[in-house]
Amino acid sequence: MINYIFYHSTAAPNSTPDDDRAIVHAAWRANHTQKITGYLVRHGSNYVQWLEGPKGSLDRLYEKLGKDDRHQDLEILASGERVNRVFPSWLMGFLQHDDHLYVPLKSAERVTTDQAEYVLDIMKSHAQRRLCKLAL
Repeated sequence: MINYIFYHSTAAPNSTPDDDRAIVHAAWRANHTQKITGYLVRHGSNYVQWLEGPKGSLDRLYEKLGKDDRHQDLEILASGERVNRVFPSWLMGFLQHDDHLYVPLKSAERVTTDQAEYVLDIMKSHAQRRLCKLAL
C-alpha cells in the first residue's frame, strides 16, 4: 500500500512563474530520496497537489509545505492509502491549467471520489502527453 495526500493551497499574492519553477525543481531534488511522487496543478491563484509515498515522508513534507511562504491556506482535501501509485515515474509533474477545474476549496465541501478522480484524470492525461513528447 502507498499513502497519498491531495491538498489545496493558494499562491502567495506576489507569486510568479519563477516561483512555480523553483517549487517543481526543489521537488525533483528532494522527492527522490524520500520516495515521493506526485503532481502539482496551478489554476489561477490556486494549487492542487497529489503527493504519494511513505506516510512518514508525506507527513514531514506536508509540515514543510505548511511553512513555505510561496503559498498559504493549505488544506488537505483527501488522504489515505492506495494499492498502487498514480504517478510512479513522476518525482513531480506540473501543469498550469487554464481551463475550468472544479475542486471544492472549503473544508465543508469534502472532495468526493468522483471529484478527486476528475482532477487525477487531468493530471494523468497531461503526464501521459508529456511522456509521449519525451519519447519522440
